[in-house]
Amino acid sequence: MRIFVLISILFVFWSCSNSTVYKKDFDIDEKGWDYKDVLEFDFDIENPKQNYNLLINLKYNKTYNYNNLFFFVDIIDSENTVKRDTIECIMAAPNGKWMGEISGDYVEHQFMYGYNVNFPTKGIYKIQLQQAMRDTMLKKISKVGLELQEFVEIKK
Repeated sequence: MRIFVLISILFVFWSCSNSTVYKKDFDIDEKGWDYKDVLEFDFDIENPKQNYNLLINLKYNKTYNYNNLFFFVDIIDSENTVKRDTIECIMAAPNGKWMGEISGDYVEHQFMYGYNVNFPTKGIYKIQLQQAMRDTMLKKISKVGLELQEFVEIKK
């Protein structure tokens, strides 16, 4: 009974600390992720005073050919102003060990793209992700997602 109560308490604390306000995943066709395919994530910012952490969620096969993944990232605000960034997601440690949760043949990895990010105006924002690897058809990536979490500053 004590173990059940302890697990319940830990679950409540874990649930309260998860401040996800937006999450969307795209399943990638097993043929691969074409460099022309743009994944678009639309979300509404209601409080421009709130800052956020932006996370990219990946699921890929352990036989993926590289230890990283480059993205073109476009952030489009409610006035259609575009900010482009090129980012690299490191997926394996220098010793070759995959980062993230391994289950069977797949790895699920969450990558911090933006920390304490502010969206300065109310409205609909879009984030577009496009693979920027040398392969025009990137294989072994099965899921790509974006998660927006409220940034909470921990005060000492």
